[in-house]
Amino acid sequence: MSRDRSRAPGDLHPREAVTRYLRRRRSDSTDASVKSWKYRLKLFVEWCQGIGVERVRDLRGYDLDE
Repeated sequence: MSRDRSRAPGDLHPREAVTRYLRRRRSDSTDASVKSWKYRLKLFVEWCQGIGVERVRDLRGYDLDE
């Protein structure tokens, strides 16, 4: 089993989750789409760091709504 799949999604740091997501999308997406998602998700990771989110499981719907 690869390291990527050995951890539950909720245990991942937001940056790791983004990397995992983009890696999986690359095979069926254009380079332009991946580049666009990467930029937007970079902002999301920075936001997570700013509010102290260490693991994906720490996110709540309320956090995302704000």
